[in-house]
Amino acid sequence: MNAVPPTEAVVQHAGRVLTAAGPRGHECALDAIAAALASPAPATVLTPDREDLLAQCGTRVRVVEI
Repeated sequence: MNAVPPTEAVVQHAGRVLTAAGPRGHECALDAIAAALASPAPATVLTPDREDLLAQCGTRVRVVEI
């Protein structure tokens, strides 16, 4: 596992991800940061909420439910 703190560039990218995905509010913010950290692909993201993260990542990132 590679734990990476979000930088300013990652946070800005996460904002663009939220805008593009049509978020349901603050509940998607962490998913957007995870999606931004996974960019550029290829990457694999482990999550307990696969559907929400897929909405943020699309097909660029492999999303695995744990």
